[in-house]
Amino acid sequence: MKIARWVRFCAIALVACLAGASLAWGQAASSLRGIVTDPSGAVVAKASVHLIDASAAERIATTDDKGQYVFEGVAPGSYRLRVTVNGFDTFEQSDISFSAGSASTLNVQLRIPSQREAVTVHATENAEHLIARMRLLPNAGPGIRAIRRDAAGRYYVLSAPGATIDIYSPAGVRVGQVPAKPTPDSEIAFGEDFYLDPTGRLYVADRGANEIKIYAANGTLTGRIPVTAPVSVAALPGGEIAVASLASKRFVDVFDANGRRIRSIGGVSDSTDISTASAILSRGYFTDDDAGHFYYSLTYLADPTIRKYDEYGYAAYEIAIPADQFIAQDEGNTIKFGLRPSGPGERQANSTDQGIGAYGGAGIGREMGGFGGGMHHEGGGGEGEGGGGYGGGEHAGGQYAHRDTTGVRASVKIQVRNRQAELKPEFSAVGVDPATQEVWAAVGNLLFHFDKDGNRMAAYSLYSTEQAFIKPNIILVEPDRLVIAADPFGIFAFPRPDKQPSGLTAVQ
Repeated sequence: MKIARWVRFCAIALVACLAGASLAWGQAASSLRGIVTDPSGAVVAKASVHLIDASAAERIATTDDKGQYVFEGVAPGSYRLRVTVNGFDTFEQSDISFSAGSASTLNVQLRIPSQREAVTVHATENAEHLIARMRLLPNAGPGIRAIRRDAAGRYYVLSAPGATIDIYSPAGVRVGQVPAKPTPDSEIAFGEDFYLDPTGRLYVADRGANEIKIYAANGTLTGRIPVTAPVSVAALPGGEIAVASLASKRFVDVFDANGRRIRSIGGVSDSTDISTASAILSRGYFTDDDAGHFYYSLTYLADPTIRKYDEYGYAAYEIAIPADQFIAQDEGNTIKFGLRPSGPGERQANSTDQGIGAYGGAGIGREMGGFGGGMHHEGGGGEGEGGGGYGGGEHAGGQYAHRDTTGVRASVKIQVRNRQAELKPEFSAVGVDPATQEVWAAVGNLLFHFDKDGNRMAAYSLYSTEQAFIKPNIILVEPDRLVIAADPFGIFAFPRPDKQPSGLTAVQ
C-alpha cells in the first residue's frame, strides 16, 4: 500500500513539474514572422529563410505563395536571419534580439545581384549578351500566346490550344481562370491574343471560333463580335475595339461596341501590297500603347519592319532594319542570328502610308461611314471583310499582339515555318514601354531597343538561365525588368539593360 501511494505521489509530482516547465517555456518563447518581396514589391514564394542562433544552430522556413514565413517558439537570445532564393542576392541581418514572449516582424526586400546585370559583347554577333535572371511561371504553357499583368501583379496567360486563360499570383501560383466555368458555349476554341482592360474585362481573339469573345471580370462570357480569323485585339477609349485579322484587307479594323466596323487602319487604297497569298497568310500583327498608337509588324516584307500609326491611321514613323545586316547561323535544329558590323538601324519617318489615314466603316442608312484619318475616308458600305473562316489547329500564319492593364504590351507572330522561312529575319515579338513609348522588338534571338522616335539604341543577344540562346515570342515591358516568353522553353525575367546601375559597362 505504501509503495502504491509513493508511486502515485511521484507520478503527480512529475506531471506537475512537466506542466510547470511547459508553462514557463510558453511564457518565455517568442515568434518571428515576415514577408519576402523582390525589388518591385512583388512577393517571393519558395524562398529559404534561415534563423541562426549564437551557437550556429539554425531553423529553416520556406515562404508560402504570399511570400510569408514564420518561426514559432523562439527562445530568448540573439540571432541572425538569412534569406536565399535563386536570382537574388542573399539577404542577411545580424543582431536580432528576442526577449521572453516577444512577437517580432521582419519584412525582407531582396536585391538583384549587380554582377548579373552586366552585359558583354560577343564579336561574332555584334550584340551585347543579355542573360535571364530567373524563370517565371514554370507551370504555364506550352503553346503560350499572350501574357498580361493586372494592377494587383497577377499574370494572365493564354495558351493554345486551351479552353481558358489561366491566372497566376505574383508568386506564380495558379489562382483562377477565364472563363471561370467553361462550357461548350463560353470556352475558348483557339485563342491567338487577348486584352485585359483596367476594370478586369477581357477581350479574346478566338481564331478557332472566328470571333472576339468578351468576358466580365468575374469570368463570365458577356458578349461576342463576329470577326473572321482574328489574330490581335485591343480595347480603345469610348468602347471601341481594334482587331487585326487574316481576312481583312487592312492591317487593323476598329469596331464600335455593337460590333459595327467604323474605320480601318493601314495599307494603301490602290496598292496590292497585302493582296498576295504570302502577305495574306503572313502580313503581321499589332500592339498598342496608352496614347492609342498602333505598332504593326509587317512580317511579309523583305526587311524587318514596324510601322507606328495613331488611332485614326496616320503613320508616325517606320522602323526598318535592312535584311542584309543580319547573319544567319545554322545551329543544327534552329537558326541563330548575328549582326554585321554597321551603323545604326534604319528609321524612316515618311512611310508609304503617311497621310493615307483610316478608312471609314459602314454607316447607318445614308449616314457617312466611320471618320477617316484625315486625307481619305469611305462612307456608305465601307469595305467588305472578305475571305472565309479560319479554324484552329495547324495553321500557316497566325499572328497576334497583346497588352496588359498597366500599359505593357507585347506582340507575337505564330507561324508553321520551313527551313527557308527561318532564314528570313522578321520581328517576332514587340513590346512597348508604357512610360516612354520606347520599343523593344525581337528578330530571332536578337533583341533591339528603339527610342520613342524609332531610332535604334542598342541590340542584345538573349540567353536563358541555362546560357542557351532563345527566340522570344512575347515581350512584356515592366518598370525594372523584361518578361520574355520563348515558347516552348518557358518564360524568363531579364534585367533591363537601360536600367543598369551606374558604373557598369559592357565589356568589348
